[in-house]
Amino acid sequence: MIAALAAMIGAVCGAPAAQAQLKPYKVWLGGDELLAPLGGDWVGRERTIADGELLFRIPSASPKGAVPAAEVSLEIGGLTFSAPARVGLIAPETATGGDLATLPQGAQLYCQPREIGRRRKAPRVKIKGVLRERFDEDTQLCLVDSDADSRFDKAFLQGTIIASDRRMFDIPPVPYAAVEHLRSDGNFVDVTFESGGLVAPPRFKTQLILGGNLIDHAWVDFEDPVTRKWHAIWRFDSDALPQQLRIGAAVITVLAFDRSRGTVTVRYDRAFTATPFRSVLASGYVLIER
Repeated sequence: MIAALAAMIGAVCGAPAAQAQLKPYKVWLGGDELLAPLGGDWVGRERTIADGELLFRIPSASPKGAVPAAEVSLEIGGLTFSAPARVGLIAPETATGGDLATLPQGAQLYCQPREIGRRRKAPRVKIKGVLRERFDEDTQLCLVDSDADSRFDKAFLQGTIIASDRRMFDIPPVPYAAVEHLRSDGNFVDVTFESGGLVAPPRFKTQLILGGNLIDHAWVDFEDPVTRKWHAIWRFDSDALPQQLRIGAAVITVLAFDRSRGTVTVRYDRAFTATPFRSVLASGYVLIER
């Protein structure tokens, strides 16, 4: 990650470009990974699951993060953007724009998740005679350790409209702890059971939970390690049981299905381990791909 980031933001450059020419920051966090499902090792166990209940709840994490020892705040355009103390930040997969090219190799960069809707609270500004919002719909505070000494010394904001805001601001040094496999509170992939009611076929399906909230019109695809196809729904034939299903790297056997009660009995045959996945909105916009 460090080498990729260093290559991305470039080596030490000469004098930075004029601020009017600086391009908007573009930060992509991405890169989430799935951890072991909650509840321990299920292999060899049987369970009876009712309609709407969980087969798995799989927490997600970021491969690399940082936890600042103190709060960091940055004021731009009448708004204060803050990174609280002891709340994890995420190392981005890519980051471009602004004056990032002036950073030396080895610089470390960590960002908050995007924040929606802050621009409505900021005073509007005139740009080429037109009164406009100063910020995009979503903004994102990022902290920089420019000399890789485990202290943040700069900050910038993604989502600024005015060219003069597209730069890093010096901040008082703040120590931080680098963390691998940084858990995101309330972020999960759920695999739930749907009995199908009286006529529909029973199935298991994925759901995306972010910040503890179910995201409507979103699902998570797992790659089948045998067929290399992607699936977010797994159906079984209730008249041909027992039947084995591969859900990502996990394997379960459907032993029995009771339509009148809306329950299914399964056996866990293989644990859920590292599985390629992608999380998608119904619009087709990819949120996460790993």
